[in-house]
Amino acid sequence: MDWNFAACIDALSRSMPEDAAALVHGDERLTYRELGARTDSLAAAFLQAGLRPGAHVGHFMRSSPAYLQAAIGCGKSGLVHVNINYRYQAEELRFLLETLDVRALIYDREFADCVAALKNAGVELDFCLEVGDGACANPFALHFDTLASATVSSDLRYTPSGDDQIIIATGGTTGMPKGVMWRNEDLWQALGVHRHYVGRRGKPATVTSPEEHVAAVLDDGPRTVFCPLAPLMHGTGFMGAMVSLAQGGVVVTMPGQRFDALAVLRDINRHQVDVVSIIGDAFGLPMADALDAHPDEGLFRGVKLLNSSGTALSPHIKERFLRHNPDLTILDTL
Repeated sequence: MDWNFAACIDALSRSMPEDAAALVHGDERLTYRELGARTDSLAAAFLQAGLRPGAHVGHFMRSSPAYLQAAIGCGKSGLVHVNINYRYQAEELRFLLETLDVRALIYDREFADCVAALKNAGVELDFCLEVGDGACANPFALHFDTLASATVSSDLRYTPSGDDQIIIATGGTTGMPKGVMWRNEDLWQALGVHRHYVGRRGKPATVTSPEEHVAAVLDDGPRTVFCPLAPLMHGTGFMGAMVSLAQGGVVVTMPGQRFDALAVLRDINRHQVDVVSIIGDAFGLPMADALDAHPDEGLFRGVKLLNSSGTALSPHIKERFLRHNPDLTILDTL
């Protein structure tokens, strides 16, 4: 096994306790075993549909278990994840799809009209997968849950490698969207995924193989519960979630289309989240306001680490978080 996110998560899905949670979204809960089975089915369906390793697959979705299932299913079949900002205007969206050679698209039902308009405008999309309840809104699309829940009967298999790629597209805030292409192994090493065991329970400073990493995860203590408040279509949210799963953690995503700070804090408390990832004051300020307005609920007392990625959290907002949880560690990272 190479240093590959999908391969590592797959190995964990076959080894974790049967009831070990992987993904939580509101009242929805998916175990590692279920995650493994559903992403196996998606990977087989992608290959059966004629997608070949190296093809670029757009992920046009809000934060949900479906996003991560799609990305891992792509990884298992050698396809290349491309995140798509669902706030793109039509020109930006078409530019990204065409310049990054995205010919397959997985999208939420709410974006069905946008996808249909793209096809009608001549954007070539050979494979479309629609996420949502009930029948697909677009007749040219296949249904995500139908493929994810299908029994794997195909002999088509792919062995993921460290050379397989992941594309992280920019948000388009500095011009038209661009994509940064990473080898799985390079991204794994850059994020230090297997170096999180230093000093824990007498483990060696590093592990030297993916197999040792999986064994170390299985031997580790309580699993981290991670909540990326940055959308999964943002590199911060997506890679934080993938790292957490590759370390055997639980990823908690938030339902809804708008950021409701109080509802988010109550879900963080309900799901006993340890680590929260945000992007600066845009998230931090409304959360601090909600904490100040509801001091007796103890909504952030269980959180151990608050990470602000991409932009620093203002000092006065950090102070407000620390008033509600003096033991909290706050990090500003790139």
